Amino acid sequence: MLFLMIKPDYIRYFKVIDDMHDTMYQQTVFHVQLQAWKYTMKSIDQLVVDDLNHISNEKTTFYFRRELRLVI
Repeated sequence: MLFLMIKPDYIRYFKVIDDMHDTMYQQTVFHVQLQAWKYTMKSIDQLVVDDLNHISNEKTTFYFRRELRLVI
């Protein structure tokens, strides 16, 4: 149900978390997986922010180019 409320672009990030969660509970190299889990959680937050910044930059560039063409 959680995936239905999330924008499809971001499902891949939550899939990474889900996979990491599964491997943690299989007790395969638990300490390493735990560190990777924390690192992945931080990355999730940053990846979403980076994507939103990228989208914003693309829109700004598009509008600037369009306005520049109208002026010239």
